[in-house]
Amino acid sequence: MEIPQVVRNYVEAWCARDLDGYLAAYASDGMYCSPSVPKPTLVHSLKDHFAEFFAAFPDASCETVGLDAIADDFWVWRFVIRGTHTGSFKGLAATGRKVGDTRMRVHRTSR
Repeated sequence: MEIPQVVRNYVEAWCARDLDGYLAAYASDGMYCSPSVPKPTLVHSLKDHFAEFFAAFPDASCETVGLDAIADDFWVWRFVIRGTHTGSFKGLAATGRKVGDTRMRVHRTSR
């Protein structure tokens, strides 16, 4: 099963820290669900949330581990994100520590 270009654009934009490109991959009514936000939220209202993350981790890098189809309209992106916590994030003062986290995102595309 071929991965749609919109999914590739989403992954590439996030890895490049291109928030405008990242958000452009979503429909205007696209929802974002994550433990990092209190409830499902329109993704386009989260630009400041993501910008705060990149400001707190200015050297953040992202390595794709896998990008796989699990159905015709569902995709799983597995990745490792690394960076140094040099700015405030969600009320937590900068620690100067290097951090890394393995993550997964499940995406649904519609036609």
